[in-house]
Amino acid sequence: MNLGDAYILTLSRLRKHRCLGSDPEREAADFLSWAAELPKEMQLTHPETPLLPDQEATLTKMIERRLRHEPPERITGRAIFLGRSFEVSPATLVPRPATEILVQTALDLTNRSTQVDVWDIGTGSGCIAVTMAGEMSTARTTATDTSDPALQVARRNAKTNGVGERVDFLLGDLTDPLRQNWSTDVPLIVLANLPYVPTGQLADLTPEVRDFEPQSALDGGPDGLDPYRKLLDQLGHLFLTKRPPAVRLLFEHLPYQLEPLRSEIAIRFAKADMKPILSGTDVGSVVGLTARLF
Repeated sequence: MNLGDAYILTLSRLRKHRCLGSDPEREAADFLSWAAELPKEMQLTHPETPLLPDQEATLTKMIERRLRHEPPERITGRAIFLGRSFEVSPATLVPRPATEILVQTALDLTNRSTQVDVWDIGTGSGCIAVTMAGEMSTARTTATDTSDPALQVARRNAKTNGVGERVDFLLGDLTDPLRQNWSTDVPLIVLANLPYVPTGQLADLTPEVRDFEPQSALDGGPDGLDPYRKLLDQLGHLFLTKRPPAVRLLFEHLPYQLEPLRSEIAIRFAKADMKPILSGTDVGSVVGLTARLF
C-alpha cells in the first residue's frame, strides 16, 4: 500500500463513524503522517511512496482507536495549543479551544514588556504556563499541580518549547506550594482551568471526554465550583498579610456558572471588577471570567 491508497482507505473508514467535532480529512492526513513518520506534504507530492508493513499496522490501530471515540490527541500523544506542540498523557487533559481563549485574553490584557508574576494553578500539561512564559519574556511563571505525573509532562513541554528554565513547577494543592515562594513587588496574574464539571453531569459527557480524560481533572463537585471556592479561599488567606500592587484572575468555567462564580468572588473580594470571557457574541459563548481584585 502506498501513501495515496492509505489516505483514501483511512478517510473512508473515518467518514463512516463521525465523532462529535471530528474532522475526517484532517485526522486521516495526521494519522498517516504519524504512522509513516513522513511530513503530510508527501501525501500530495509523492503519493506513490510505499508504506512498510509495520507502518500499515500502526495506521490500522490508530483508525480503530479513533472509531472507539478516542481523541486524536490521545492517539498521537500530541496536541497543538496556540501554535505550540504539547505532549499529553493519561495524567493530563487535552488542551481545548476555550483554554486558548483564556490565555489569549490574559495576553491581550497585559503589557508584555512589563514584569509580572504568572501563576498557573492546576497546570496539567503545562500549556497555560508554557505559553505565557513563551509570549512574555519578562514574566516570572510558576505552575502547580497535585499530580506528579502531570508535572513531569509539563516539565518536558516547557523544555521542548524553550522555556524550561523560566517556569517553576511545584507539586501541591492549588496555591499551597506557593505560600513560602511568592513576592509582592510586581502585578500578579492567576490563571486556572480547574475541574468544573458538576459531578452529576460527568456521565452525560461525550465519550471522547468521559472515557478518556482523567476524571480528577473534570469533577468539580455538586455544582462544579468547589475547586474554585477553595482556590479563592487560599488566595484570600495569602493576601491577608501581603499582596501585589495588582491581581488579575482568569478562570475557565461553563457558561451558566458565570453568575455563581461572580458571587463567590464578590463574597471574598468585594471591590473586584469582573467581566466574562467570550468565544463569540452571544450569552452561550461564555468560556470564563476575568476579575481584577485590586
